[in-house]
Amino acid sequence: MSTLRTVLDQVASFINQDPSLVTGTDLTSQVNFINLSQKEWADTYEWDQLRLSYSIPVTYSGTSVALPSNFKKLMSPVYDKSLTSSNKYEKISSSGRFTKSSSDKYIVRGGNDATGYYLLINPPMASGASLVVDYQSHPSSAATVQDVMVCPSDAFLTARTISKVLAARSDERFPTFKAESDDILSNLIEDEAAFSGAQNNRTPDYFTKNNFIVGVD
Repeated sequence: MSTLRTVLDQVASFINQDPSLVTGTDLTSQVNFINLSQKEWADTYEWDQLRLSYSIPVTYSGTSVALPSNFKKLMSPVYDKSLTSSNKYEKISSSGRFTKSSSDKYIVRGGNDATGYYLLINPPMASGASLVVDYQSHPSSAATVQDVMVCPSDAFLTARTISKVLAARSDERFPTFKAESDDILSNLIEDEAAFSGAQNNRTPDYFTKNNFIVGVD
């Protein structure tokens, strides 16, 4: 778990040969570069760190619900937890709603980054419904040195930020650190895509399907 201060100190150790916190415009520039580096990390892959669950209490009868300000994309259908069956609302395109009947269950995402995003839900929700949906979020920008970075790799943020500082100074070494950060990013993607030890990733066969265990009658 890295804070903004951790990355700033590591950048300063290379750029200034001194781990002391920079000040003034240098601090502002480096914070902006770090946040930009984190955004580049976020835009590269669908990271688990950015997948959030959003519970939507419906306190009135209606068809429209607002999505969080950090919303990026839907990662699951919308589920109505107050129902025991037929509780799934699949996302369709905006034009696709014209081919649906009034009783079909579906959602349409509307809005944009400037005005915010929302969901149109059909049929209209009754007051008291309890909705839940998973979504991919945008990472929050770090503002204070105590803020924890969402990106799990301070090595990536450090190398990427150093490359941006050197590029801004027309230092010919910046491609080296850009390439280093790209390598770290590739490794992060491989680690994210790898199966976890907590997952059952064995290929089913006849014996496992029938609960057969070797050596047991």
